[in-house]
Amino acid sequence: MEDKSEKTYLLPAVWKPGKTSPGDTTTTTTTNTAIIYGGTNVGSDGEEDGLVCSGQHGRAQSGLSVLLASFFLVAQVSGLGVLALPWAVAQTGWAGLGVVVASGVLVGVAAVHLGTSWIILEERWPQYQRACRKPYPAMALRSLGVVGWHIANVVQGVTLFGVSTVTILLSAQLLESILTTSLPQIGVCSWLLVCGVVLIPLSWLSSPKEFWPASVLALIATVAACVVVVVKILVEEGTPGKEAQHPAPTLYSFFLGFGTMLFSYGGAITFPTIQNDMRDRSKFPLAVVISFVALLVMYLPLAALGYQAFGSGVQVNILLSVSGPVVTTVQVLMLVNTVFTFLMLINPLSQSLEEALNLPTAFGWRRCVTRTTLVLLGVLISLAVKNFGTVLNLMGSFAVPLLTFIFPPIFYIRLCDSGENDNWPKRTVTMPHRVFLWSLVGVGAVSMVIATWVSIQSLLESVKDMDSCFAIS
Repeated sequence: MEDKSEKTYLLPAVWKPGKTSPGDTTTTTTTNTAIIYGGTNVGSDGEEDGLVCSGQHGRAQSGLSVLLASFFLVAQVSGLGVLALPWAVAQTGWAGLGVVVASGVLVGVAAVHLGTSWIILEERWPQYQRACRKPYPAMALRSLGVVGWHIANVVQGVTLFGVSTVTILLSAQLLESILTTSLPQIGVCSWLLVCGVVLIPLSWLSSPKEFWPASVLALIATVAACVVVVVKILVEEGTPGKEAQHPAPTLYSFFLGFGTMLFSYGGAITFPTIQNDMRDRSKFPLAVVISFVALLVMYLPLAALGYQAFGSGVQVNILLSVSGPVVTTVQVLMLVNTVFTFLMLINPLSQSLEEALNLPTAFGWRRCVTRTTLVLLGVLISLAVKNFGTVLNLMGSFAVPLLTFIFPPIFYIRLCDSGENDNWPKRTVTMPHRVFLWSLVGVGAVSMVIATWVSIQSLLESVKDMDSCFAIS
């Protein structure tokens, strides 16, 4: 019988022998199947659990080009949030357009630093040059230790569940709008139950990672929604016979809209994954610049014209403020998009939960029970809140600042300042650069606290006002 008390892991030959650092070791001998890298115990399964990397060593030779990576970045970032941008500007006033631009620039800057942080990991630990299943937590592990690893995983899980709940709400809202003529007696609460029934068996799928057309569909649906709304507003000049009102925003409404704007730039979780799929990962910053310019070209006309035409009366979902056969077609596209989006979000969350519960990876009743429970929980929250915008605001206020404004600068500074190995390529952060990054962290932290508090207040008010499917009429 094999003695499993001691294992020797052969590591990439590019590591230099005779050193104690993880970046300069040819072999690492472990006892009791635990392996130590840089003072961090990474678990009994060695690299797979602690370093979260798998696959063949070296970069993919047939990976994404810069333009394709930019395409996928736009597809991942845009989507559900763009539909609420006119409403967000209505909460912030015309100054909100400047916030949309400033937020896009700052998120882009943070994304560049996030991509550079991954390049630093590749420079120092060659095992990260292979496919990595959890790149974001990997950067947290190397910069903040095991505590950072757990925080990143928890925040990712909360974000995935929260955004998947947003997709359920939006799906029910779109169904009600599309079928209101044929089935006027069925309200959004009933459609939420229908969505749950449809999504439960779909959530049992092994993995939707091969559903790459979903990204194409998502972008087509988003662009179509922007173009249709903009054209209809320009042609019809808003709601006939009604003059839009543009009242001055309050501090409360400003931060409520700010959370929605941040949500429209969500997707930081996927940035390292897309970078990992690139042929030349060092060109990720260029892909970020291209994608965020494209995002602003989509966002600004929709936000400005939507607010100008409908003012404070604009709906949280701009598609509900316009009507017509073309709009209905776009709503159908967005509905299909939300289903794919739900599957792409709930699957990694389900797999992480199943891994934590030590459930078998093969299809079985335990998988069905676990994933059905997740969907039912999302449906219950949707029934209790019933407001697409309320949940969207909360997720944008909490998750996006943390994952986009706070973590990336900290990762970058900590990795650059690390002196664990003298043989690592030197990276320095100048004082002006350091001040800017910490300012970004500070702005993100303050914005997160205030916007999250306002979003929670809005959520509580919604429940207090009995705006819930559980309310007794």
